Amino acid sequence: MGDEFDICHYGSTFGRDERLLMRITVKGTDDPSSIFPDAGNPSVPPYLKHLELEGFGVSQFLKYRSRDYPSLGKSQRLFAQRLQDVLLNRVDSSCKHDMYLHDLVEHLVSECCLNDGLDLYTRASKLPLTIAKQEFLVFSNKEGWNRKGIVWTLQECKLKFDNRYRKGDIQLAASLIAACQANLRQRTGFNPRTMYGLKVLGEEFFFCKIDFDTDYPIHILNPKTRVDFPSIST
Repeated sequence: MGDEFDICHYGSTFGRDERLLMRITVKGTDDPSSIFPDAGNPSVPPYLKHLELEGFGVSQFLKYRSRDYPSLGKSQRLFAQRLQDVLLNRVDSSCKHDMYLHDLVEHLVSECCLNDGLDLYTRASKLPLTIAKQEFLVFSNKEGWNRKGIVWTLQECKLKFDNRYRKGDIQLAASLIAACQANLRQRTGFNPRTMYGLKVLGEEFFFCKIDFDTDYPIHILNPKTRVDFPSIST
């Protein structure tokens, strides 16, 4: 590998030029069906029912005390406490970093069965990304694997005032493209057309979906090759 650049260390500058090289168009949407085809069905899967919290809003989380809610299960109590830590830290003007966000994410990843050690597992992510002849290192907080390869990435935004280009959307997209290139390098034939990303900012969760053209991850290795890349929905 040639010279490497850590994308995380170029948070405020990485994005504009690389977006053009990667030929990315980011489209924001409030329509869940643009990300998840089955979003029209609002039912909660049985394995997530234990996370439901009826009647809770921001004010309830800010004032949460476990002894006031004896009927809650362990997972619900821990989620409420983790989220309260994040919310209180967000309103603390003396703290510039969200020091509790990682605990909340770890809890949800575990409770949502994204790290069961059988069909799915997660690990910290450090992936090489090749754009033209330039190589970058893309760091994400997590990458999610099934039995064949990487299927999603996750980034935690721990700065309260994120000054990155497009609030880190380009970094998230870059991590997904790097994951696709990593899958191709394994030569196992695993090349999913759709990959998902998750960006967590305080109490907000932003989902991202990329639909890959079959040849796109290879084409961006050569800046002179013209290939259209579908929009990224986020």
